[in-house]
Amino acid sequence: MIQAGNTTPIVIDAIISDQPPLETGRMALDPKVDSADEIKVFRAQYNFPADKYPALSTLIDQN
Repeated sequence: MIQAGNTTPIVIDAIISDQPPLETGRMALDPKVDSADEIKVFRAQYNFPADKYPALSTLIDQN
């Protein structure tokens, strides 16, 4: 990039955490599809509180 004349610095913002990565392939959050126990386990494992991260179906039903 410098050879092309770009002298703008590149900044990478990384956060180091002891939290496990969030499993986005299958998120057990939807009460229409997942059991209460599955949702509870998922939310506890990934520190995903319902008041901060509601299920998409909950948001859709509110509108």
